[in-house]
Amino acid sequence: EATFEQAAVGIALVALDGSWLRVNGKLCEIVGYGHDELLERTFQDITYRDDLEQDLEHVRRLLAGDMTTYAMEKRYLRKDGSLVWVKLTVALVRKPDGSPDYFISVIEDIQARKESEADAIASEQRYRELVESANSAILRWAPDGRIAFFNTFAQRLFGWRAEEAIGEAVSLLVPAQDSSGADLTGLVEDIANHPERYLNNINENICRDGRRVWMHWTNRALRDAHGEVAGILAVGNDITEQKQAEEALRQKNEELERFNQAAIGRELQMIALKRQVNALSRQLGREPPFDLSFAQTVEPPAGSPVP
Repeated sequence: EATFEQAAVGIALVALDGSWLRVNGKLCEIVGYGHDELLERTFQDITYRDDLEQDLEHVRRLLAGDMTTYAMEKRYLRKDGSLVWVKLTVALVRKPDGSPDYFISVIEDIQARKESEADAIASEQRYRELVESANSAILRWAPDGRIAFFNTFAQRLFGWRAEEAIGEAVSLLVPAQDSSGADLTGLVEDIANHPERYLNNINENICRDGRRVWMHWTNRALRDAHGEVAGILAVGNDITEQKQAEEALRQKNEELERFNQAAIGRELQMIALKRQVNALSRQLGREPPFDLSFAQTVEPPAGSPVP
């Protein structure tokens, strides 16, 4: 009696037609009915309609002797109209002659677990929607370099479908050398071994069609319960146009510097010639024709005479 009434789960004795013969306080609490109210109903009355047929099929098999017990997750319709998820375990008690007598049902409230699972599924769905709609390449790869996740943007950028890329080495996307000749053969292994060095990294990648793209990667180590690196989450943005613009700017700056050096050289040669003319004028007792006071601090080219 004490076990029946004080159990932390709902317990009931149920007649073969589904009516409640005896119920404990926990079951009444789970479904929101008073003791006498519940005894006036059957389990069919409070079972959610979408779950009822499966429950009844289990009952038929139990009565037929196909099994001795069954367990299932189902929903009850509470008195206030809300649904509650339960885990139901049912056993059939038989009479001495072997004919069915009644059912023993144990009902565990699993509503909180179901809500947690639903929240986790919704969170995962939101995460996937965010990842798949992102304008960045998002990859997850294992410490051995094998790709485990390859989002839609990465597929469009690199030209590999997810089913083709997943399971392949991430070095599939990394050329042996970049355009400047830098060796990239050990890059993937080094990121896996020392992810803290590559929180932000710029390197050249190669697409399926051989096209090169410069990427800015943000790499984060995914660690297991023991703190070991279980994978790398890499988020990359295509900065090829920026790199090309930087290279064009560098070349223009070099060209301008060469021009400036040439112009300065010509100006210095002109100053040197004017100094020579001034020096010759002085030797002839004439007034120097050129005012070079502005150039007193300018070093003349080597070998030029100084007035």
